[in-house]
Amino acid sequence: MDNAECTDRIVKEAAELFSVYGTKAVTMDTLAQHLGISKRTIYEKFRDKDELLATVLMCMFKKQKEKMEELFASEANVFVAFFKHGRMMKEYMSTVNPIFKSDLKRFHSEVIMKLRSNYGSQFDNTLIFIKKGIEQGVVRDDVNPDIVNRCIQGLTRITSDPELFPPEQYSHKQIMQDVFLNYIKGIATEEGLKVLNAFDKEF
Repeated sequence: MDNAECTDRIVKEAAELFSVYGTKAVTMDTLAQHLGISKRTIYEKFRDKDELLATVLMCMFKKQKEKMEELFASEANVFVAFFKHGRMMKEYMSTVNPIFKSDLKRFHSEVIMKLRSNYGSQFDNTLIFIKKGIEQGVVRDDVNPDIVNRCIQGLTRITSDPELFPPEQYSHKQIMQDVFLNYIKGIATEEGLKVLNAFDKEF
């Protein structure tokens, strides 16, 4: 196994373990045992756990970006692609232990901030959606894409907070309808509203 294959294998296994057990519970020793390699081999590829985590998150971002681009290529309307992507993300997150997200927030905030600072725009699916929507004439061309993007990202973080929106009290469908759909309607053109009103029935 060459260096690239070894690195890919470490990242893939780390991603699976982090998703199931969280980052705190998964030590470099644990990862090495699962891979059947020495801990030294991991440290030859990654300086520390934070660097490994950053690589794992980058790979996750890339996969989501690829899925979003596939949706844009297969769906004629950007709104349909956007909400389908939201459903895909919901399905994916249902397979991830909430502890993983909690650990990211509690123990790795600097890693997240650095990734957003250095690569945020590169893997920003929401910005892609807004610009595509303007091109298609379903999003108003008088909105500032950067401001709208920040608003949607903020709404995503807020609605993902289990303390603010307990999952046993608020369903994903309710949140999509009352938060995201209403906001998107506010930046939509008349043509866009026709699409959204038709799509609304699918919720």
